[in-house]
Amino acid sequence: MGGHTLSFRLGPWLPWMRMGDRPGYLIYSATGRKTLTVEDLPSLLQEQLERLEASSEYREGADMTSWLYFQEHFEAYLEGALFPVT
Repeated sequence: MGGHTLSFRLGPWLPWMRMGDRPGYLIYSATGRKTLTVEDLPSLLQEQLERLEASSEYREGADMTSWLYFQEHFEAYLEGALFPVT
């Protein structure tokens, strides 16, 4: 088993946050490590994986990103909707 890794990146405010030109930025961070087997994972995660019902079908289409979501709901944004749009 390998050691822990840490990754992060900085980004600007996202448009739907309505932060305008206020100073600041977003910090995206994640930690992780490699495991050889499912049994090497924490028990809570093992339990959640056992309950997971993953589809065996391939879904066509692009992955959803925050920017794509914003683009899809741009009109709602202009009308003052709060995100996520329900």
